Amino acid sequence: MYLESIDPGKNRRRFYSLDTATSLFGAIVLIRRWGRI
Repeated sequence: MYLESIDPGKNRRRFYSLDTATSLFGAIVLIRRWGRI
């Protein structure tokens, strides 16, 4: 899932991302990423 939050009045542009992956041991893990655009 990928989301963007843009607020020109506050000069703010951000992104948020959620992904799933398989670890080296076979477990399912959640990967979270966020930051500025």
